[in-house]
Amino acid sequence: MEQKQSTILNRIQNTYREYPQAFWVLMTGTFIDRLGTNLIMPFLAIYVVQQFDAKFTQVGIIYTILAVSSGFGNFLAGALADRFGRRFTLLLGLVCAATARIGLGIATDFNGLYIAAAFAGLFGAVGWPAQIAMTADLLGHEKRANGFGIQRVVINATFALGPLVGGLFGPRIGYLPLFILDALTSYFVAFIVFSKLPETQPNQQKDMPTENFAQTLAGYGKVFQDRTFTAFIFISILTVMAYMQMSTTLSVYLVKFQHMSESFFGALVTLNALMVVFLQIPLTRWISKRSLLLIMIGGTAFYLVGFGSYGLTPSIPLFVTAMVLISVGEMLVIPTSQAVTALLAPPDMRARYVATERFNWIIAQSLGPLAASVIMDRFDPRWVWFGCSIVCAISMIGFYALYLRVGERLNAKQEAASQPLISTQTAPVENT
Repeated sequence: MEQKQSTILNRIQNTYREYPQAFWVLMTGTFIDRLGTNLIMPFLAIYVVQQFDAKFTQVGIIYTILAVSSGFGNFLAGALADRFGRRFTLLLGLVCAATARIGLGIATDFNGLYIAAAFAGLFGAVGWPAQIAMTADLLGHEKRANGFGIQRVVINATFALGPLVGGLFGPRIGYLPLFILDALTSYFVAFIVFSKLPETQPNQQKDMPTENFAQTLAGYGKVFQDRTFTAFIFISILTVMAYMQMSTTLSVYLVKFQHMSESFFGALVTLNALMVVFLQIPLTRWISKRSLLLIMIGGTAFYLVGFGSYGLTPSIPLFVTAMVLISVGEMLVIPTSQAVTALLAPPDMRARYVATERFNWIIAQSLGPLAASVIMDRFDPRWVWFGCSIVCAISMIGFYALYLRVGERLNAKQEAASQPLISTQTAPVENT
């Protein structure tokens, strides 16, 4: 037993030594910041319904505002991180988003909620492209795969703890203290970034002219000229529309219509996060040599069955099984989407490609929760989940059509890169 514990400890120590200190500082800050956010944001829909006696359509409008404003923030973020640096952009997002989320907690009417949601979405999207680009900057090609796996495990560990704690304390002490605690954690992480993290942006080549910010923004045009990447993003929107229901309307559906407790929903989210924490890296290794688009089809199939199950005859075992299926789909779909971005992104446009990849989430969040809220207000709420299955089926057809068109070329790029699935090996922009 002691020898086994010593072996595990040695593996942990060796893993720690393999990566630069700045990487672990970034991961520590990521854990603290995301833990604070996940205390409250998974319960935003419940908070709005209970605090303001809101209709589900009004909740959907708030999520739409968050999504649209995050679209603007995401668009600016990629250019800001490539032009002014990762560190500056990350600090801007942390401080401003935290302040805006306090506004959600102290709002007294819907006008205040809408304004706070607009700023929370705008600045909440600013930090992510900078963080992904900073992680890629800190790690060499040979370490990026496992580095991104560690980052994903860290983030999902906060999903395991945050909703569980938020679901226990929110109904007892109210949600405003959780909004405040969320902001305090972000301010603390901003201090860590300011005092401990260096700027990681690669130096521009001396023979390359310096871009102004307008020219950096205009560089998005080159991203959209990559037809394979653009087609992938548009097809992915349908898959993400289904996945977004887990963090938006599922909580209200289970509590309001199926009479489950907030803590039960928190436990489901915790189950999802724990599965990712313990299974993501082994699963990523297993699928690392598989075709990216075929993995997307398989992962979306798990979404189709998992989300559709919530529309069937309710039972706790069924709801738990559905979350297990969704979690498997998530572990297949999300890293694969990152892999497609990685294969096509030139180094000097890395943050802008990441920002563009986020648009499938932003568009899906703009449309999915609002459509689901209208259905729950006016029709049988089970059609939210049947609708998820329908859009997943359409998405699978789209991925298969894209596979027939460019699958062999993507497979060749993946093999040439000689990197695992979630690698950030780059390749030139390609028009197909």
